[in-house]
Amino acid sequence: MRELTIENLNSPANDKLTDVMQLPERWTSYTMNVVAEAVHDEYPGQHQADFVFDLLKGQYGEPQFDSNLIARRATAQFLRRIVMLADLNTWSVSNVGPYNFAAKWFAGRARPEEIVWKIKNRELNAPQWIIEKIDNFPDLTSAEKLTNYPEGAPRHPSWPAMHSAASNISFWLQIVMRLTPRQLCEAKKVDYAVAYARTIAGVHFEDDNIAGLNMGQEIVARDLPEYLMDKYGTHVDTIKRKMENKRFRWEDYDPLEVC
Repeated sequence: MRELTIENLNSPANDKLTDVMQLPERWTSYTMNVVAEAVHDEYPGQHQADFVFDLLKGQYGEPQFDSNLIARRATAQFLRRIVMLADLNTWSVSNVGPYNFAAKWFAGRARPEEIVWKIKNRELNAPQWIIEKIDNFPDLTSAEKLTNYPEGAPRHPSWPAMHSAASNISFWLQIVMRLTPRQLCEAKKVDYAVAYARTIAGVHFEDDNIAGLNMGQEIVARDLPEYLMDKYGTHVDTIKRKMENKRFRWEDYDPLEVC
């Protein structure tokens, strides 16, 4: 069952999620309701773009680009720095999207609200403790009421989560930059928070998120070498060699890691 209930909607997210995850720096003052709303029809890649802005301003230490990968052209590297990151952020979302939605419709997994509503109406069997929890859920007068959103969950299937698949800045940023451990930790916090916030809002199962996070990284890893070669003349083999040391599985991520 989702984290949002009537009694904790306006509670500080840091208090309610202390055993779940570390919030990104920009989210530390958020309530549970604001966390859910942060991933409600927002501009794609918005939170990753916010992180890039803070990163380049030096909030997490001096930013350093990998000039061995993206060759310098001039002293002022406007096009090959901030413009490049903005482009990669948008590209990664749009590139992952078609594959994610194809997987959604292939798997056809029901949304949490659909499952819960069928259990409530005794159209689907479930363990007694789940039935009791659903029966005690306040004001559950429609399937949409399970979520934080008036319209309920999106009408396409649940698995894998698109918000999660689009959250892969913690991977590709390592390729074009030289991130410190703290910078990488913050990037992972952003990606994970965007993913998990959709579960807090009641529109995704937790394993939808992990599958999406892994899918996004896999698709970007497959297509990034050619993309960087076409735009910046980087050798494909150079990119692939660096990527080998930067890949990770989200199942191994510790969301309680303190940066």
